[in-house]
Amino acid sequence: MESPIMLRSINPSNDVLIAATPVMSADELDHHLGRAKRTSVEWILLPFHERALRVRELARLLRIHAEEAALLLCAEMGKPLTQARAELGKCAATCEYYAAEAASMLAPTPLHLEFRSARIVYEPLGVLLAIMPWNFPYWQTIRAVIPAIMAGNTVVVKPAPEITLSAALLQGLFDSAGLGDGIVTTLRATVEQTHRCIADKRIACVTFTGSTRAGREVAALAGRALKKTVLELGGSDAVCVCEDADIALAARIAAQSRLVNNGQSCIAAKRCVVMRSALPEFEHALKLEMMQAVMGDPREETTTVGPLARRDLRDALDAQVRESVRLGARVVLDGGPTGDACFFAPMILGDVTSSMPVYGEEVFGPVMAVIAADTEAEMIRIANDTRYGLGATVISADVQRAHRIAERLDAGVVFINDMVRSDARLPFGGCKDSGWGRELGALGIREFVNIKTVVEP
Repeated sequence: MESPIMLRSINPSNDVLIAATPVMSADELDHHLGRAKRTSVEWILLPFHERALRVRELARLLRIHAEEAALLLCAEMGKPLTQARAELGKCAATCEYYAAEAASMLAPTPLHLEFRSARIVYEPLGVLLAIMPWNFPYWQTIRAVIPAIMAGNTVVVKPAPEITLSAALLQGLFDSAGLGDGIVTTLRATVEQTHRCIADKRIACVTFTGSTRAGREVAALAGRALKKTVLELGGSDAVCVCEDADIALAARIAAQSRLVNNGQSCIAAKRCVVMRSALPEFEHALKLEMMQAVMGDPREETTTVGPLARRDLRDALDAQVRESVRLGARVVLDGGPTGDACFFAPMILGDVTSSMPVYGEEVFGPVMAVIAADTEAEMIRIANDTRYGLGATVISADVQRAHRIAERLDAGVVFINDMVRSDARLPFGGCKDSGWGRELGALGIREFVNIKTVVEP
């Protein structure tokens, strides 16, 4: 008998295997897809207030089990404990937000015409396949699942293989809140099995968060099956620093954004595009900010930067840095791989040009590229000179100027004088190679519904 494929959870702080879990068999997957499809017929009939009761119970359970869940994130992907706790709190708040607001977001919209009346109604599509990443295991899943089930869909979740234990814990909370039994189902599946799920007729729609390369595969498969998708892919977010900016504020925002989740966030700042007259002061301030990072055991309260999630990610980041330095990048703050596991000390590279990997590629780790601009127009051009378009920050004392710059940036979200972050109340997503569609807010909950127009005389 052939041995099952195993999903391996490895602690990136010490390279120790935590758990090995077998993937599901073809029969198991078929069973879960069938149950999700059958349950969707029943779930749609449940009134909003009854769905909301279960989602509020999930919020309560997320808070009760926050410490246990946070420690799993430390172990499986190296997230610092304080950030892991914050992720759980954000998940709970998002559950409460949609429990309170979903009914009004999806209420029929009346249209008053000259000779007749009409209304727009929002109806669920059926079963959503949510293919989720490893870097925010709870948050990414919650922000995809909760709007979908409040809209009346059921969801099958395919989590990343690295965080199988975290995914199992979250599924246990769904079950305890009355959101199991086909309403939300976690699959342990290979890439090939996931591709078959996309094509399966019981799946109505697909949401994916991850790399642009994988996103292209998902989009192609879903397109072949004529299924709607939302794709939240990579980013190479810029912080645009004007010459009139508060430099201390700019450096603090840039450092915080670059180092969040050990630099492994699609919306983390990855490039600082700085007006040349402000460059020396900004580089000095940014170096001081990033030097304050405390790298170490992610379970320690004082740790702000833990290990990267996998050794191959550390090696890929190191290769990007080495090639950029070979091409002339100046090391402002030295760092790089350290120790025997997956740790990577924060770095800053200056004199970055378009020939270097750190200029336009997604740099997934605590490395900041600093690029000089001589004019506002050049700053905007450089910020847009990437295939990505997820988020951006503009820092200026002149708010009207900041808004003018923001309007010209290729991004799904722009923050002024603050770091980019997601919020349940705000539509979130990108353009260009950062994907399409929106999550969160009223627009997010309407992504996976049939927008039906009903007309009467």
